[in-house]
Amino acid sequence: MRTKRPLGLAPFFAANALFGCSGTRGTADASADVSVDASVDAVVDAEASVEDTPSSDAGRDAQVAGCPSPEFGGLWGRLYDQGTRAPLADVIACVANRPELSCVTTDAHGEYGFPCVPVGEAELTYEGAGHSSQRWAWSSRRGIAEEVSLGLSSQADDVAFLAPSAETFPDGARSLVHLYFLGAADDATVALRRGSGAGPFYTRYEGGTLDPALTSIMTAAESAYFVAQAANGEREIELVVTPGATASRCAQLYGDWAPTDATPSAIRVPVAPDATSIVFVRCE
Repeated sequence: MRTKRPLGLAPFFAANALFGCSGTRGTADASADVSVDASVDAVVDAEASVEDTPSSDAGRDAQVAGCPSPEFGGLWGRLYDQGTRAPLADVIACVANRPELSCVTTDAHGEYGFPCVPVGEAELTYEGAGHSSQRWAWSSRRGIAEEVSLGLSSQADDVAFLAPSAETFPDGARSLVHLYFLGAADDATVALRRGSGAGPFYTRYEGGTLDPALTSIMTAAESAYFVAQAANGEREIELVVTPGATASRCAQLYGDWAPTDATPSAIRVPVAPDATSIVFVRCE
């Protein structure tokens, strides 16, 4: 029997050059891909994301066309149902903080793509009937096509997952915030810095069972969750991640969502009512 996974399943990563043939890497950003490390590889193997559903590589290939200037990256992926693993058609995907980019709808394979996204913060949102909305704090990198493929959970699954914490989500006001760790995350702690809410609650990835009695990340295999709300008029919260003895700093993956005051190990997270917000955190 398949075990319950944490909400907002880990994405299946790939990075291909935007300029050139599919499967090659842009020389300018070859070193930037060090973030896709053994921790992510293990997650990909555990999830086997969409490998069990038929699909073409048309989504990826569409992202390797030339953009107006080098200061663009690309995003593409496949969306699937967390429980059945079936591809999800007609999910609306947007880059919320880039109003000049039109939203797109997934095709019959669950594929979507944004071929030319300006370099920097990319707030990805996904809206599908019968599934919880998701927001991702992501970044577009120069000349790189990023793959973000993930499973969407049902609202009923969200409620059941959070039951051990005595918190209810969705509740019409707050967001469920999921921090996914990479690197030397042993003994890291997480606290709400700006905004309001409850948490953190911790879970091991392998089992997917929430344990609100934990007080720190034991290894990078764990995730942390908050039920959080931004201040009035704002669309984001801030968290601070204090690294354990094996690391000196923790930061959002690729670093483009750092707080404006440069506080060490602080993380900015976009939030919206009844949406699950997901951010990757690297400790090193």
